[in-house]
Amino acid sequence: MLIEHKFTIGNEVIPYLIAKDYKSAKNLFVDTRFDRYYIVFDPKIEISQLLERVFDGLNYHSFALSVSEYNKSFSRLNNLLEELIESSITRNSCLVAVGGGIIGNMVGLAAALLYRGISFIHMPTTTIAAADSVLSLKQAINSSMAKNMIGTFYAPEFICTFYPLFKTLPRRDYYAGLVEFVKNVLICGLEHEDFLASYDYQNFNTYEQLSELIRLSLKIKSDLLADDKFEKGRGIIFEYGHTFGHAVEILTKGKINHGESVAFGMLAAVVTAFNLSLASYSDIQKHIELLTFIMPQLSGIIKLEPQKIISIMKNDNKRGYIAFEADSLPLVLIKTSEKRGCHLVNVPKRIIEQSIWETCKIISKWQ
Repeated sequence: MLIEHKFTIGNEVIPYLIAKDYKSAKNLFVDTRFDRYYIVFDPKIEISQLLERVFDGLNYHSFALSVSEYNKSFSRLNNLLEELIESSITRNSCLVAVGGGIIGNMVGLAAALLYRGISFIHMPTTTIAAADSVLSLKQAINSSMAKNMIGTFYAPEFICTFYPLFKTLPRRDYYAGLVEFVKNVLICGLEHEDFLASYDYQNFNTYEQLSELIRLSLKIKSDLLADDKFEKGRGIIFEYGHTFGHAVEILTKGKINHGESVAFGMLAAVVTAFNLSLASYSDIQKHIELLTFIMPQLSGIIKLEPQKIISIMKNDNKRGYIAFEADSLPLVLIKTSEKRGCHLVNVPKRIIEQSIWETCKIISKWQ
């Protein structure tokens, strides 16, 4: 079974395919334009069946890329580029990224740089990648001070998700991906909340739930990004919770994963909005309700000092969207009562610190 959707972003219309098995998608990888496929994969993923059933008979070269949030850097990108060049990659080759969002970002940026741009394909293997990170043209690496600060916008040939690669995905990773969908529900005025209400959190990795998660995520992203290719307008709403979240990821060197960090970030953001009289207490309760499934995993965050979180937040990549204000930081805030209601506002650091403390108190109840 092969389901095909379209992801529309600006003037780009990118095919998104969901394959229930390997055989159904084999014909996707026989493009005669490409002299060779270069398959870059996460070594934690077993790809032998993928290679045997999809790439058998094709000219390909595969190699593992060990990368984490901590070393998603210039030096690691340079190593990847040098290895590709040494392997005789040409401007007619095609890169294939098999892994989560970090692999996708690294390979996407490498594709944009090699020969000033060669083809690449996203093959996400985590829910957070399949339903969120590949639904963007952003390809980036981290600086030593901030996440995703260095990069560009570059489109893949297509995106293909293979369900067999998800069957053994740990619950923690699956739940991390669901957080981004909760974000989509919150920023769209609780649209598609019924999917979360009916979600089977025990049998979390079924094909039906995965394909529906991707379908709904595609709809939300395409609706908001159809006229915002570079995510500088309405698309900035997808950064909800990420200013706090990226700081947590950096401080913990990725031990608190992206989804968990964003969950904390959204809670901190709604508490901040409440403290600014932009949100009600019921908005806070709705965030807690929709994030209950991941709350126990956030306990490690309450050990972080608010001032250290804020010191990282000041380097966030949303600087420059609005005018600078002393002793304040720009944050994306929302009202759940407003459909696609987004506020990018400068918030005093003292209110941010207060909100982090209050958020940690909320999380501590799940210890």
